[in-house]
This record gives sequence, C-alpha cells and structure tokens, in this order.
Amino acid sequence: DIIFSLYVRQANADNKGYILCYCGVHVRWEDSDASHYIYRSILSLRYDERNVHPSCRRCNRFQGGNLSAYALFLESKYGPGILQTLEREKHKIIKNFPYAELIEKYTNLINSR
Repeated sequence: DIIFSLYVRQANADNKGYILCYCGVHVRWEDSDASHYIYRSILSLRYDERNVHPSCRRCNRFQGGNLSAYALFLESKYGPGILQTLEREKHKIIKNFPYAELIEKYTNLINSR
C-alpha cells in the first residue's frame, strides 16, 4: 500500500511537486493522499489506477472521499461508463493475488522517475 500510494501521488505531481485534487485544490504530493473511489477493502480495485487518484486530505479524510466530486472527475478523465465499469469490476474474485508482482512493478516505476 505504501509503495502504490507513493507511486500514485508522485506520478500525478507536476514538475513543481503539486497534485491537483479532484476538488480543484493544489497540494504538494507529500501532503496528499491516494484516494480510492471504491473502498480499498475491495481487492479487485485496490491497486487499479483508474480507482485510485491523489487527493487533498480534506476530501479523502474528512469528506468521506468527496465522492460526488470524485465521480465527476472520473467521468471527465475516463469518459462515461467508468463508474459502472468500476462497480462491475468490484465483484471480481481474484485468487492468488499478485502482491509480489505489484510491489516490484510500482517500486520499479518509482525508481525510474
């Protein structure tokens, strides 16, 4: 989770180190969260980059994810139907989840930046 969170926040930061939250606020990537649209307890979407984006801590921690703004952002970024796609995919059951492969993938992506 730590490695994936670092990747999501760093990969979406501009060249000055700021991310744009889906509520419109700019924050340093170090002061942001990796916010899940569908709860992170849903393993099939926990590490899905379409489901996790950087956000300000106000939205993620104190506004329950600010899901109305998040939904608008997702549809703007991925197009109509993304919310339905995520809803469908949250029911997938994954046996032998590839934790080691994901750790290696996102560690390599962080190190290559």
